[in-house]
Amino acid sequence: MTSVVEAAGRAARQRLRPVVMTSLAFVLGTLAVPLLYAAIARRLPKAQAERHDAAATQPPAA
Repeated sequence: MTSVVEAAGRAARQRLRPVVMTSLAFVLGTLAVPLLYAAIARRLPKAQAERHDAAATQPPAA
């Protein structure tokens, strides 16, 4: 019976690192999406205003 418990403990230790690494990769990958979206959304009004200003200063096409 002791060998079964030892084997289960050894197997749990061997599998813990891959499970934690997979979970961490998922969490970090999932967090990247809203963070990048927020960064783009913050710059968007500035870029739209600059485009509008540049279009307003150009003479009309003949």
